Amino acid sequence: MSPGDKRYWIMCDCLSHAICVQRDDIGLIEMSFWQESLCYEQMSLWERIKSAWHVLLKKDLYTDMVLLNEKEKNKLIKILKEI
Repeated sequence: MSPGDKRYWIMCDCLSHAICVQRDDIGLIEMSFWQESLCYEQMSLWERIKSAWHVLLKKDLYTDMVLLNEKEKNKLIKILKEI
């Protein structure tokens, strides 16, 4: 299993948005921001069909992405612990 194969999902309380966190092949942390509950691991068949249609129309499932190096990842962890 490569480092980027493991995905972690953080769901919004509204269940319409999520953050997907994973490590890419060169060691950076990827944080992608999703909308409309497009988290495949937690979707019904009908939701998967709807999201596939979304991909055909818009080409991307996530709305934005942030890449964090080790320093920025540690900074984010520190901030989250403080708040």
